[in-house]
This record gives sequence, structure tokens and C-alpha cells, in this order.
Amino acid sequence: RGNHLAEDACRPAEDLSLEEMERQLLIQALRRHHWNRKATAARLGIHPSTLWRRMRRLGVAPPQTDD
Repeated sequence: RGNHLAEDACRPAEDLSLEEMERQLLIQALRRHHWNRKATAARLGIHPSTLWRRMRRLGVAPPQTDD
């Protein structure tokens, strides 16, 4: 899976699958919390391990950093 958020953001919601909508919402929440999974999970009201499993299932990974 590539990161097609810019493309998908332009598509009407009815053209997206439920899985793709969940993926986009998850990425938005993670970005809002600077990819802090613990804070994101707390805001979403789920356990951090549930967030991690959803990220894995949906193919969501944090952006690569050049450290």
C-alpha cells in the first residue's frame, strides 16, 4: 500500500471503502498527536495495543525520519 492520502482526500466519501475511510481517519488522528500512539489511542478511547493492531491491519506506519 502506498500513501495515497492526497489522491483519496479529493475523492468523495462514497467512493471510498469502509477500510480506506478508517485508514484515513486513523492517519489523521495520529498526525494530530504527532504520531504518539499512546496519546492517539487515549483520544480514540482504545487501548494502545488495539491501535497498533489496527495500524498493522490497515498498513499504516509512522513516517520515516532522518536521524
